[in-house]
Amino acid sequence: MLAIGLAPPFASAQSERVVAVEDREAYVEEFNYDPDDPPVIDGVKGLTEAEVAEYKEKIRQAEASGPPQDEIAPGHMWSDKVGIPEGVDKAEADHSEVAIAKERAQPQSHSLRAAATQCKTFWLTPHRVCGSILNRYEALGGMTSWLLLPIEGQRTNPDGQGTRQRFAGGFIYSHPTTGTHAVANHTANVWQRHGWEAGWLGYPTSGEVPVEGSTGIDGEINGWVQKFEGGQIYRTPAAQGFQVASINGLILEKWQDMGGPSSDLGFPIADEAKTPDGQGRFSTFQHGSLYWHPNHGAHPVTGAVLFKWERRGSESGAYGYPVGDPTTNDEGLEKQVFEHGTIIANPRDILTSFSCVAAAARAALENGIDEEYSYICSPLGVYVEGPSGQQHFSSPLPEDAESRQSLKTSAQPSFPLAAGKPTGTECDWTEPTHITEPRRDGAYQVSKSVDMCIGEFSINNNVDWSREVSWRIENVLDQRQFHRVNLYITSLGQPQATFTVRGRLREDINNWPDRSVGDFIVTAGNDGTKFGTSTYSTPPEAGIYFLETTRMELTIPEWGYNAAFGGLQFALGRYNCPQYTYYSNLCEFPEIVDDHT
Repeated sequence: MLAIGLAPPFASAQSERVVAVEDREAYVEEFNYDPDDPPVIDGVKGLTEAEVAEYKEKIRQAEASGPPQDEIAPGHMWSDKVGIPEGVDKAEADHSEVAIAKERAQPQSHSLRAAATQCKTFWLTPHRVCGSILNRYEALGGMTSWLLLPIEGQRTNPDGQGTRQRFAGGFIYSHPTTGTHAVANHTANVWQRHGWEAGWLGYPTSGEVPVEGSTGIDGEINGWVQKFEGGQIYRTPAAQGFQVASINGLILEKWQDMGGPSSDLGFPIADEAKTPDGQGRFSTFQHGSLYWHPNHGAHPVTGAVLFKWERRGSESGAYGYPVGDPTTNDEGLEKQVFEHGTIIANPRDILTSFSCVAAAARAALENGIDEEYSYICSPLGVYVEGPSGQQHFSSPLPEDAESRQSLKTSAQPSFPLAAGKPTGTECDWTEPTHITEPRRDGAYQVSKSVDMCIGEFSINNNVDWSREVSWRIENVLDQRQFHRVNLYITSLGQPQATFTVRGRLREDINNWPDRSVGDFIVTAGNDGTKFGTSTYSTPPEAGIYFLETTRMELTIPEWGYNAAFGGLQFALGRYNCPQYTYYSNLCEFPEIVDDHT
C-alpha cells in the first residue's frame, strides 16, 4: 500500500533503447534541440522562438494599453487594441480579459489557506492556474516567463499523487513529497522518452538551474541541469549547441567522480543506451563516451584511444569493453586496457576532415611561397613545395576544417590549363583524405590503404587542379628473417606514375623508447605497372617489431608533377617474432593488430 503523502515508487529500470555501433552518430543527432523547429511533445507542437517573442510582445502591449474591460466592449478589448497571435480564439481572449478585471476587483487575502486555493485567469486562454502551481508559475514570471500562457487545465497525475498543468513553454508538476517544479519543453522532450513520472526518471525534484552560478546568463554560459528522482537531465551551454540528454545510475556516479561537466568528457549529449549484446550500457558526451559492463564497471573512453577503438568496432569489435580508465605516459601517448587487448594511441593520429585546398593555401602563405607550387594532402596534413624546391609540412588547423564545410556546397570549379595538365578539382570537394586501420589478412600479412589529394596552385593562389591518389601497402611475413613490403597504386584513371615509400623497421621495447633496427624502400611504377615489392630483414632476436613509413616520393611525368614529402608517418602493425633458429616458427601478427607509433 502507498502511504498518503509519500512519493510513489518510480520505475528503477533504465532506458531499454538498444543502439548499434553504426547507428550511434545518428542517435546523438536525435538530441539536438532546434528552437526554430521544436518537437511534438505529448501530441502538441511547441512554439518557435519567433512565436514566443510574438506572444510576449502582445502581452506587454495589452497591459500597456490600459486596464482590462470588466465586460465585453466591442472595439475596446485588448484584442482589438493590440491584436492576438495567430491561432488564438478572440472570444476566449476577450472572456479571459473580463475575468481578469473581475478578479482584480475582488479583495485579496494573504493567508496561507487562501494562497493554497487561490486561482487566477490569464489573458488569451480560458485555463486558470491555481494553488502551488500558481505560486511556482508567478515566481518564474507568469505569462512573461518562458512558460508563457497555460494551454490546458490543471489535472491530477495518473498515480493519484499531486497535480500537473501544461503551458505553452512546458509543464509544472506538483507532488506532496518532491515539491512543485517547472519542466521546460526541451527537458520534457527527453522526459517523455522514458515514460514521464512513471518511468525510471520519476518526478522532478528541482527546476532547471545553471550548472554553475545562479542567473540565466550563468546557465547559458555554463550549461543547465534539472534533477529527477531517478537521474538528471543536462543542457549544454548556448555556445556549444543545444543538446539535452539524461544521465543516471553508475555512469552518472562515475562521471561526477571525474568532475561532471568540467571533466574531460564535458556534457552528456545523448541518453544512456544499451549495447547490442544486452550486457553493457553507454552514454555519449561532448568529448568521449562512458561505458559500463557488469563485469568491469564504468570507464571513460576518450581522445585518440576512442578514435582508434571506434574504428575497430567499439565494444562489438576485437577489443571488447574497457576494463580500466585511460592513462597518458611521459611521451604523451594515451593507453587503455580493454577485454581483449590494450590500445596505445598518439593524439596526433586523430584524423579529421579538412580542406586540402585551404590548408595548402594557408601553409604556402605562412611560409612565404608566393609563386606557383604543388601540394600533397594526406590524412595527417599538407605538404607544399615551391618552384625552387623548398618544402613545408603543416598539420590541419581548425580553420581548415571549417573551410571544408563551406566548400562542400561550393560549385566544382574548372580552370583552363596548359595541354597535358588535368583540369578541375577532383578531391577536397568530393571526400576527405583517408587512411584505414590495419587489415589483417591472416597471421602473416597486414595492409593499409591511403587516399591522398595532390594538386597545384598558380601564382594568384588559385587551385589549378587536384586529383585523388590512392595506394595500398602490405607487410608480408613469409620467412622468419626476410620479409616483403608490397606497394600498389590503386587510383583509377591516373596516368603512369612512379611512387616510392621509404621507412624504417622499429623494435617495440616495453617501458622504453622504440628503436630503429633497419630500413626499407619500395617503389611502384618503375616497370610500367602499378605494383612494386622489396624485401627487408628482421633481427634474429625475439621481440615485437613494426614498420613505420617516413617519406614518400611521387612523380607523374604526363602532368609535370614531381614531389616528395615526409608528413605522412604511420606504423604498419606490430608483429611478434620468436628467437631465430633453423627450426623456429615464423613471425606473426596477433589477432588484434596494434599500429600505434
